Amino acid sequence: MRLVHGHARLIAVPGGFALQALGLQYPARLAGLANGAALPDLSASAGQVCDFSGLLTAPVGNLNDLSFLVTDLSLPQTPLEAPSFLMATISGRLGKTAEPNRETSPDWYTAHVCYKNGPDRDTNGSWMRVTSRTYASVTDPFTTLETGAKITVVGLLESWLTADGAKPRCALSLRGLERSAERSFAAATAPSQSLVTSAASIDEGVADDAFVAA
Repeated sequence: MRLVHGHARLIAVPGGFALQALGLQYPARLAGLANGAALPDLSASAGQVCDFSGLLTAPVGNLNDLSFLVTDLSLPQTPLEAPSFLMATISGRLGKTAEPNRETSPDWYTAHVCYKNGPDRDTNGSWMRVTSRTYASVTDPFTTLETGAKITVVGLLESWLTADGAKPRCALSLRGLERSAERSFAAATAPSQSLVTSAASIDEGVADDAFVAA
């Protein structure tokens, strides 16, 4: 699952169209339709705020340059003055336990979720960065998830450019999560909790002059 929805302003960009929304420092390009068809000419509606629903694109590796496939794009009967945040719902496997952005007094924790597997074991899947602010109640359960946990996360999409302005980045700002009852490989193979353990001394029952072979 990699659903996106919200109110966004449709704009024309070189080679096509994109969406502007709250939380996005750069527009999210519309890569086509979810059924595989090409995007039609939307020039007549450029500049207007639309109702949008669609899918995250699924590149190999991390999704850094935010872009969507359209399932529905429409103009509401009552025109909207401003866009909203875009909400995303993603299901997949956690790459590894969430890590703090700094060791002391972290502002947020970050992990990556694989929301689409590669076609084979030799091809990387599609990954989305997920962040959770320390003040959010969902952060505690988020940071206790182990590598490989199967989860569904819900949150607001954010995008920004690196400090030099050269590279796009994006993330889902976590608002809620649900863990599947299906256990991850890491959890299924974790050692059991030992209550009592004991082992006899290696010297027990061996005479002082006895020879012990290696």
